[in-house]
This record gives sequence, C-alpha cells and structure tokens, in this order.
Amino acid sequence: MVMGTSGKEPAQGRLIDRLLGQERVKALLAADLRAGRLPHALLITGPAGVGKSTLARAVAQALLCAHPDISGWGCGICPDCQAVEAGVHPDLHWLAARDGQRIGLDLLREWVRQVAALRPARANYSVGVLIPADMLTDAGQNMLLKSLEEPPERVKWLLVTESPAGLLPTVRSRCQQVSLTALPVALVEAWLVDQGVPQQVAASVARLSGGRPAIARELSAEESAALRRAVAEWVLQLGKVSAHRLFEEAQAWAEAQDLAKRLETLALVLRDLALVASAHGQVQQVHELLLVPELKERLVKGDLRVPESEIFIDLAKEAYQMARKVGQLGSARLGVEVLFLRVRDGWHKERSFERVPAQRR
Repeated sequence: MVMGTSGKEPAQGRLIDRLLGQERVKALLAADLRAGRLPHALLITGPAGVGKSTLARAVAQALLCAHPDISGWGCGICPDCQAVEAGVHPDLHWLAARDGQRIGLDLLREWVRQVAALRPARANYSVGVLIPADMLTDAGQNMLLKSLEEPPERVKWLLVTESPAGLLPTVRSRCQQVSLTALPVALVEAWLVDQGVPQQVAASVARLSGGRPAIARELSAEESAALRRAVAEWVLQLGKVSAHRLFEEAQAWAEAQDLAKRLETLALVLRDLALVASAHGQVQQVHELLLVPELKERLVKGDLRVPESEIFIDLAKEAYQMARKVGQLGSARLGVEVLFLRVRDGWHKERSFERVPAQRR
C-alpha cells in the first residue's frame, strides 16, 4: 500500500490541464469549486486509463490552492499547488492499494484518522484520496461510512474506482458520482502525435486503447512495442517450431510476471491474423482495421504469410479469456501449452499459404 504519495509528474502547472478531454466534467466541477459548494465526497469512476487519478489530484490541488484562479481550479504556481503536485502537501492524504491487494483495516483506520481527526496543517481543507476504493473490504467500507455520513468540517473525500459496483450501496449513496468516459479515438491520436509518437503508431494504439489516453501512451512506449513484436514473431513461427521449443516457450510465459499482458497481446495478434486471412489478399479491405502496428508494417511490405483458416478468431477469444483469468488458472503452464498447440494446429488447417501482396501506396 502507498499512503501519502500521489504519483507526481515532472511538469509543473495546473493539474487539471493534464486531463485530456472530459470537458463537461471539468466545467461542472469548476462551477462547484468557484461557488464553494463541492460535495464532501466525490466518487470518481470510469474505465482504466481515462484520467481518474489525474482528476482527483486536480480537485485536491484546487481545494488546497492558496490563490485559486478565476476558473475555480488551482493556480498551479503557488507553494500549495506545487506541494500537491510533488505529493508532499501536509493536508493531502493519499491511500493507494498495490497489485490487487485489499486495503487492511489498520492502514485504513490510520488514513481516516489523518484525514478527519486532525486539523488542516496549512490549507482550508484536509483532503483524502482513496484509490481504488473498491479494494476496501466490507468491514473497511463500513468503517469509512461513518465519516461519510457525519462529514467533519473542512474535510473532502475523493474516492476513485473503475468498479463502483464493488462498493456498498450505502457508500455510493453518500458520494456524488463523477463519471469519466473513453474519448474519441481521433482526439487521443492527435494527443499522441503532439507528444512525438509517429502518426501511424499513434493511429493504431489510439484505436487499440479504445480511446483511453493513459493506455494509449503505454501502448506507444517501446516496451509495449517490443512485446507486440515478440508475440507477433512467435505466433508467425509457431507453425514451424519443434514441440520442445513450444513447451519451453510456454513455461517461460507461465512464469512471466506479465502473463496477462502477453495473453492480451496474443489475442490481438490472432484477431488481426484472422482479419488478414478473411481478406483473401485484398489488403485494402483490412489494413485500417488492424490493431497491431507491427503486423500493419508487414502487411504493407507484403511480408505476411497467413493460412486460409478461420480458427484464429476462436483462438483470439480463448487467449483473451485466459488473460482475464490469470491467477485463477489451476496450471498456467498447461493452459498456455494447449493454446500454443492449438495455434500451431491452426497454421496447418489449410496447407495453401498465401503471401499477401504489398499494399499499393
């Protein structure tokens, strides 16, 4: 668990300016901040990667700023704003779960005490940020509920979660819900290009992210690109590798810390191969539909061999379901081995391989 830190970013300024899109939410919260009527508890929800933590930090900065600007948001330049950005403001109390672990009662009790029982050290409010709030046990939620039901003066609670259904109805009812959504893919693509991501990569990962900026940024990183290249190369080789090599790779995957990410990437590669196979050489029909940039590159060069087989789409679904169940698999190695064997079998379902011609530029 992390208590008291907020995942600071290097650049300085108004934190709200780092939240891409979400203009309606920004406007509504700004109006409440200007009028001094922000509810005592906000429940910030939305899918992964859309800016929930960024928004929580921006609201905290606005509440703790010594000189809020006319918009209602923090000025971004006063010592309080900079302290919030650095994660060291004495009146900002951040409690974050790690690696899917539940938040223990003792840690929660101490956090609640710091937020609610102590007077603000130097600002007008004491702000508690809890992320993700659904990682509290029922007992923990009931402990927090008392503070939500009887909010102390000058205390604001910011609860962040992807899964509001994981909270007790009584907790949800004591908060005002603020919902963030995925953004238009074109907006995320333009944002990535502004950050220096090559346009073709930006277009692919923006679509791949489903309009979630943080996910898109992660997918555009070299580490993610390297994983996609490695998985794509492995899938393209599977029709020719020996059984020994296949089992060896399955064990390596099963022991990897990023098994879920590998399986998700495998699902995407198989999905794209299924599309290429269905095009029967008409690459213009599928080029813009592919999600894996590294396969797009091969398609453009005419360096992609695909069998006339429909099995890949079924295997893509299977890989995705396995990714969702990592940690629940009785034997991860056996599951990966079976999946690899089925992919290898897919390459041999149809013997007449076709080299897809290069796309006309």
